[in-house]
Amino acid sequence: MLTLRYDYLQQASLNALFSNWMIRDPDAAQLALAKITDRGLRESTTHTAMQAYLLRHPREAFERIIELPKYVAYVYSDGSSINADPFAESDPSEEAEIIEVDEEDSNYPLPDRFCYTDRGGSHDRLELISEAAASLAILEGKAAWDRAAAIKNKNKRSAALGGALAGWLIFDLEEAASFAAAGIANHSFEDPGGPDFPNFAARLVSKNLAQRDFKQAIAWVEALPAGRLREAGIKTAADTRLDQALQIARKEASPDGWVNEKVFQKAQKREYAPVMEWLASLPPSKGRDDATYWLVHKLEDHDDPS
Repeated sequence: MLTLRYDYLQQASLNALFSNWMIRDPDAAQLALAKITDRGLRESTTHTAMQAYLLRHPREAFERIIELPKYVAYVYSDGSSINADPFAESDPSEEAEIIEVDEEDSNYPLPDRFCYTDRGGSHDRLELISEAAASLAILEGKAAWDRAAAIKNKNKRSAALGGALAGWLIFDLEEAASFAAAGIANHSFEDPGGPDFPNFAARLVSKNLAQRDFKQAIAWVEALPAGRLREAGIKTAADTRLDQALQIARKEASPDGWVNEKVFQKAQKREYAPVMEWLASLPPSKGRDDATYWLVHKLEDHDDPS
């Protein structure tokens, strides 16, 4: 008889089993998931199974995901906490208290922490909710936003709205951008999404617009009320275009990968002098010229860019 220990083999086996089970019989799969006695294993397996279900049935998966019970966290004596991690090198339960996390007891989450629409899959419960809302909005646009806004739990609602806006921008960029501009201007985003949501929306929309048309992005941002939200949108649009230009320049030049990563780390830290030096070393190309153009604009905003 094969006995699986609590390790990667056990986790991988359960992930495969329940991912397929959720797709074929979600009711039975969820009942079985609830019977996994190990808290960390149950949470991790549930997360993976729901992601698989989301790929096949986004509408049904969204409804199930927002109704999942409280998740598990380890809380240490200093007040810090982490989600249950079955791959941790040591068992956190030896030095921490295991509690059931109630999302209602904490403040609104900062939405962009949970909206990994361009950085791979989700890792915790609120990220999963955002991922599900984004998938739904890619199919339904504003209808997904309205569904997310109806969620009673404020933290789940905030995460879902962040994902819904991200997906809606893919579904219909102009419609979503216009809706976001109105929501920011009339302060209607703050009630359903939380006090940080307008800032998140300004940055998310300006990023998506800048990826397609920088002038359109700047026009959208400049129409916002003057203040920190407009400034955040302009900075995000400029950063987006510089990142894109650097990516293109890197692909065209194909220099050593280690150098590339160092250059990009410098750019992220706003240490632009080494980036300019790298661009100057590249052979002539449109990618190099575009990256240089956007970098010069960034340098104009800093007295000491290096």
